[in-house]
Amino acid sequence: VVDDLICDEVWGFVPARSGSKGVPDKNMQEVQGVSLLGLAVLAATHCPSIDHCFVSTDSEIYADEARRYGAEVPFLRPEYVSTDTSADADVFQHVLEWAMRNLKRLPWAIAHLRPTTPCREPAQIESIVDFARLHRDSASAIRSAHVAPESPFKWFLKDSEGFLTTFTRSRNLDASNNARAEFQDVYVPNGYADIVFPSYVIGSGLLHGDSVLPFPTEPVIEVDSQFELDLLRRTESIPRELLEAAIEAVGYTDVVNWRETPES
Repeated sequence: VVDDLICDEVWGFVPARSGSKGVPDKNMQEVQGVSLLGLAVLAATHCPSIDHCFVSTDSEIYADEARRYGAEVPFLRPEYVSTDTSADADVFQHVLEWAMRNLKRLPWAIAHLRPTTPCREPAQIESIVDFARLHRDSASAIRSAHVAPESPFKWFLKDSEGFLTTFTRSRNLDASNNARAEFQDVYVPNGYADIVFPSYVIGSGLLHGDSVLPFPTEPVIEVDSQFELDLLRRTESIPRELLEAAIEAVGYTDVVNWRETPES
C-alpha cells in the first residue's frame, strides 16, 4: 500500500519544536537578520529538486515565521511528539501518517533540514539529493557529515580510579600521540541535509537504518548552545544566496550586510 503512494517528489522537512531550554526559542534566533527557522526554509525552497517544504512545529508563532519564508505548515504538531524526549523518528512517523491520510501520496525522499545548521548552500543540497537518487536502491538513508578536524582517537576517558584511558580502556596513552594520518577518519554528522526514504521509515519503523551512506560536506557550525550561536553571529557565514532570498521573501531591509569580497 505504501509503495502505491510513493511519487517522484522530494520534500524538504524542517522540524521546529518550541521550548528549547539550552537557548530559549533557539529556532527563532536571528543570524544576520534572519531566523534560523527562516534560513532552513529558504535553503529548501531554493533547492530546485525540492518540490515542497513542510515545517512541523507545535507553535503558532513558529508556524507564522515559517510561512513568511515560504514553507507549508498544514498542522500544528501534537504534544506527544513535541517533548524534550521526542525522537526524530516519531516526528517523521507523524508527518508521514498525516501525508498518507490527507495528501494520499508520499515523496520518494525527504531532505531533513534542521534549523540549527543554517549555513547551507542550496546547490549542495541539490548534490545530496542527486547522490540519494543514485543510491536509493542500496542505502537506507543518507547522512551529511564532515571529517572531524581532530581525531577522537586522541581523546580520553576516565576510569573508576580517576586515571585517563583510551577508548579501549587502556592506560597506555602513548599511541594517542601518533600522527593524525595514522588514525582512521571519523565522520561528524552535521545536519547539512540528511535524506530519509519514507518507504523505508514506514516499513522498518527506523529513521536511518543499517545501510547509511555518508555525503561528505565542508565543516559547518551547528547551533547547540549559546556559544555556537555567538560564534555564528561573529563569522557572518550565512550564504549570500540565502540572505538575498530572505529579502525577496519578506521584503526585509534590515538583513545585516554580508562581507563583500574582491572579485578574482
